[in-house]
Amino acid sequence: MDIQFFIGLQILIAMCAYIQTTTGFGFGLIFMSVAVGFDVLSITDGALFAMFLSLANIILSVRKNAISPSYVKKMPFVVMVIPGIVCGVYGLYALSDNVIGYRVLYGVLGVFIVGASLSFMVQSKPLPHKSPIWVFYGMSFITGLFAGLFAVGSPFIAYLVYRQPWTIAFIRQVLLITFAMAISSRIGFVWITEGLPMHIMLWVALGIPTVYISNHITKTYLIRRISPKYVRAIVFLLLATSGLKTTYMALLGW
Repeated sequence: MDIQFFIGLQILIAMCAYIQTTTGFGFGLIFMSVAVGFDVLSITDGALFAMFLSLANIILSVRKNAISPSYVKKMPFVVMVIPGIVCGVYGLYALSDNVIGYRVLYGVLGVFIVGASLSFMVQSKPLPHKSPIWVFYGMSFITGLFAGLFAVGSPFIAYLVYRQPWTIAFIRQVLLITFAMAISSRIGFVWITEGLPMHIMLWVALGIPTVYISNHITKTYLIRRISPKYVRAIVFLLLATSGLKTTYMALLGW
């Protein structure tokens, strides 16, 4: 790991931690779009690395906040994340075993990132009533599926909960706790079935201090001072560019 790679990686980690702390989601989505889109890391390594650092940032974000009782009542739908995670991880391993499968994986990831960037810019109005429970179960499974594949399942459940008639603080709490459960499930599944690569664990150890600093600065100074509109615009451009590049690279492989 040379110094330029290290500095660039830390800047990317800090930006991802800021976005997740502010919105409640987006760490894995942004990290994977850049790291994979610009061929910095493989999909497998990037997904695992993003999961660990995202979990660390979630812990830092919620450690001083009690879990709302109203969230506990909505917990059942989260269980669908687990079968989604299992299907996603097995799909990742199956497609990564051959060149064609890996290109398909790149293509799917690219299209997904472009779609996510568009959904991220949508200013949806809250619904007058909470969505039916089956919608939450379905979105939880899809979230787990894409979290297992790419560590980027957040846009689905995030779009759903941001349309609910809830406060922003409560939405952020729902997202952070939901993703904590999804990430823990994926890491545990990978650990049991494949083991955890030492080089990834080393990168995680080097990245955690950056996550801590970014999280602290965001919660202390930035979260109330920077307009979410500017953040959304920057994230949209970043995701759209890297998503199109990932799709283009996948097409070149054919």
